[in-house]
Amino acid sequence: MRRKKHVTATYVSKRQIDNGMIQLSSTAEEAKPLLKDQAYDLIKIDIIQCRLKPGSEVSEATLANRYNLGKAPIRAALSKLSQDGLVIARSRRGYEVSAITTKQVQESYDLRLILEPAAARAAVGHVDIAELRERCASLRYPKDSFGGVEFLAAHHAFHVAIAKGSGNEKLVHIVSALLTDMDRLIHLTEFSPDRDSQALMLDQELQMKQHASIVEALAQEEPEIAAAAMRDHIEHSARMTREAIFASRLSLDL
Repeated sequence: MRRKKHVTATYVSKRQIDNGMIQLSSTAEEAKPLLKDQAYDLIKIDIIQCRLKPGSEVSEATLANRYNLGKAPIRAALSKLSQDGLVIARSRRGYEVSAITTKQVQESYDLRLILEPAAARAAVGHVDIAELRERCASLRYPKDSFGGVEFLAAHHAFHVAIAKGSGNEKLVHIVSALLTDMDRLIHLTEFSPDRDSQALMLDQELQMKQHASIVEALAQEEPEIAAAAMRDHIEHSARMTREAIFASRLSLDL
């Protein structure tokens, strides 16, 4: 069997699964994950991190060479990624990495603003504050890109934990799916190499304070304050995302 190139990316993916954080194929229990699952994980992480740029064309052959895997697992991975909406099959041209559009960004954050403040309000008195404090403490900004994948996992777990506190299973499912769908946007927002580094650092510090404010409002059992803190956090994240996309020029409709 040929050795794959992106060993670290697959190792990171394995560590996220048990907590239901980033939804990749490999599991921590699999000593030798299937090649199609390895391919899926590697391609998905490169899409999330925009190493495979939105709108770019990819083929089985180029990806097989990139990851040192055969075409069969790459083909299976691309089929699954197509179902996830991360790539689009193009007749006789292989695949295209799904675009990022300003409409997609607006709709995603609009939906978060409808759902997550309501979830925070409903979670008051029902969420495990000790667990939430621990998850909040794990939301640290790493320096390396693979750490960025770990940040996404911690971010997902924090917000889903609050949604679970609402006691509404459908809400939990929708929030979890929405955050997974936004992995690429959130990664670009938090780790954009094209934004001013000082501005990005200040934004990251503010994000950490906002997460802590949400937890404190829940701990004090203040439903309206918790909802308002969540709303402020999401609105700030939306502004960061728009700035990151503008700076990177990765949106196809700018």
